[in-house]
Amino acid sequence: MKKLLIVEMALLGLMMASVRADAPGSQAGISAKAPGLTSVELGDIKVEGEIGRRIDAMLEENLLRVDMDGDFLSPFLNQETKNKYIGMGKMLLALVQYEKYTGGKPEVSKLKNHVLSTLAETQGEDGYIGLFNGVSIPKRMTEQWSSHELSYITQGFVQDYLINGNKESLEVAKKAADFLLANFDQRKDKSIAWWKVHFLGQTTAMIWLYEATGDKKYLDFVNNTLEVPHWDPAIQSHTYTHLSHNLEQLYLYRITKDPNLLKATDKVIHFISEGDGMLATGGVSLFEQWHSTQECNGKSAESCATAYMLRLLSECMLIEPRSIYGDMNERIIHNALKASQSPDGRRLRYFTPAEGPRKYYEKETYCCPNNLRRIMPEISTMIYYSQNDEPGLIVDQYIPSEGQVVLSDGTKVGVKQVTDYPSAATTAISIDPEKAMDFSVQLRIPSWCGEKASQVYVNDELLEDVVGGQYYKITRNWKKGDVVRVKFPFDWHVVKGRKNQSGTYAVMRGPTVYAINPEYNEAMSRRVPPQTRYRITIDPDTLKTEPPKVVDGVEFQAATVDGWSQWWTLGPAGHRSKPDLKLTLTEFADPGGEWIYFRIKPGSSRVVEDELFVPKAK
Repeated sequence: MKKLLIVEMALLGLMMASVRADAPGSQAGISAKAPGLTSVELGDIKVEGEIGRRIDAMLEENLLRVDMDGDFLSPFLNQETKNKYIGMGKMLLALVQYEKYTGGKPEVSKLKNHVLSTLAETQGEDGYIGLFNGVSIPKRMTEQWSSHELSYITQGFVQDYLINGNKESLEVAKKAADFLLANFDQRKDKSIAWWKVHFLGQTTAMIWLYEATGDKKYLDFVNNTLEVPHWDPAIQSHTYTHLSHNLEQLYLYRITKDPNLLKATDKVIHFISEGDGMLATGGVSLFEQWHSTQECNGKSAESCATAYMLRLLSECMLIEPRSIYGDMNERIIHNALKASQSPDGRRLRYFTPAEGPRKYYEKETYCCPNNLRRIMPEISTMIYYSQNDEPGLIVDQYIPSEGQVVLSDGTKVGVKQVTDYPSAATTAISIDPEKAMDFSVQLRIPSWCGEKASQVYVNDELLEDVVGGQYYKITRNWKKGDVVRVKFPFDWHVVKGRKNQSGTYAVMRGPTVYAINPEYNEAMSRRVPPQTRYRITIDPDTLKTEPPKVVDGVEFQAATVDGWSQWWTLGPAGHRSKPDLKLTLTEFADPGGEWIYFRIKPGSSRVVEDELFVPKAK
C-alpha cells in the first residue's frame, strides 16, 4: 500500500504534519504491518447532541420499555419452541453495554441483573440455555436458531464479566460454551459453511472466553474445528452473516496476527467501495443479501448489516487507520443508522430503503431490533482513538461528546467536542491532558470536502488549509485549555448515481443525503403520480437551505430546489423558461422520506462523483 506521506513544517513554535491516508478506492489491502490504534472504553466518552439524544432515546424509550418478561424471558422459562428465535443474546449484550455506557444507571443494572439471573436459572446441567431443552442434542445443535441464540447469550454473559467484572456471569458463560464444545460433533448437519446462520456468534463467544480465561481450548476450537483462519468466501452470501464472520476474523487477528485473517474483510472493503456494494445512504444488502445493483427500494439496507458494517469498519480502524473507514462510518451513522430509528427512539426498522415508503418493524424480538439496540452505545467508541506507536489520538467522527482518551503511555487526555455537525460546518475540540506534554492529534478531513480546503486552527491561530480524504496531524506540546477548531467547506452537491441509478443524482450536504417527503410537497404529489416520480428533474444550482422541519419534536434539516415535473419539459436545449415545481427536501433520517434520486438540469457545477465509491483504475 502507499506509505503515509508526512509533511512537517514549523509555524509559531508548533510542529505540524499532514498525514495523507490512502485515497478512497485504492486497491491497497489492509496492512498487517500497521501499528494500529486502540479504541476508547465504553463509558469513557459520553455522546451528546442529536446522536447522543438518539443513543439515550434507544435506552429510555425503547430498551427500558419492552416487555422483557413477556416477550423475551417467557419463551425460555416456558420452552416456547414455536417462537424459534428471540434475539435474547443480542438484547443481553445491549443491556450489558448500556450499563457500562451509563456508568451503572440503577434501572439499567436492575434490568440487566434480572435478565442474567433468569437466564442462569434456565441453564441445564449440561450448560444449554435456549428454547429446545426437550429436543435431541443433534437437532439442538443444528436447529437454525438454537446454537445461534446460545452463542449470543454466551457472548452476553462473558462480556458482562469482561467489562463489568461479574464473575458469576463468567461461570455461566463457560458452562454454556462447554456445551457447544462437547456437542459440536453431534450436530445433525455435519457441514461447516460460512453462510450457515446456526454458526453465527460461536467464534466471538469462544474468542472472548479465551481472552477472559486464557484457556486454550476455546482458541483451539476457533482455529482447528471451525477453521476460522481459512474462511474466505465469495461476495455472494447473506450480508449480516458474512460481516459477522469478517468481524470474528479480525477479533482473532488481534490475538494471532495472522495476515490471512485480513483477506476476506479486504474483499468486502473493495466490494463496497469499488464494486457498488454500498448505497449512497451507507446501507448495504438487498433482501438480506450482498448486491451491487444499487437497488434501494423495498427490503434494502437491513439493520443487522448496517450495525455490523459500522462495527467492521471500526475494527479495521484499529488495525490500520485509514480515513475512508471513518468517511464510510460517518455516512452510515448520519443516514442509514439514524433513519432506522423513529425520532422518539421507540420504533425500529428491519429495512431502511432509499426509495418508497419505509415501515417500522412490528416486533420487539428478533435480530434487527436487538442489533440496533446494541450498536447505539458502541458509537461512543468510534469517535476517538489512541495511537499504538506513539502518544497521540485520532478524532475520527465529528459528534458532540465529552470524556477521556488514554494515550499509549498511560496519559489521560480530556476531550470535549462542541459542534452541530453535520448540520453546521464547524467543530471545536478541547484537548486537556492531565499534564503538559508532546503528543499528536490527528483530524479526519472528510473525503466529501474534495479539493476545497478545510481550515484548521489551534487556539484561534490558523495552521494550514487541508483538502479532504486525509488525516491532518498536529504534533505539539499540548496543555490544558488548548482548543482545535476545524471549519469545513460546506456546500450543496449532487452525486452521480451508479448502476440502476445511472443518469440520476442524489442531493447531499456534507455527509448527509437528502430525500423527498411527499408531506412537504403537495404540488408534486398532485401533479406527479408515484410511478413517474423518477422523471422529476431538479436544478442543483437553486438548492437553498431552509429552516428545519420538526417531526415528533425532532428537527430535520431542510432545503428547497427548483424542479420540473417531467424531464422532457426541459426541452431539447436542456432548459425551460420556468420550473413548474418548488421542491422541499429533508435529510434522509426524516421518517417520511421516500426517495433520494433525481434527474438534473444539465450543466450544473455542483455535480460530483460520490467520493466514497471510486471505481477500480483500468
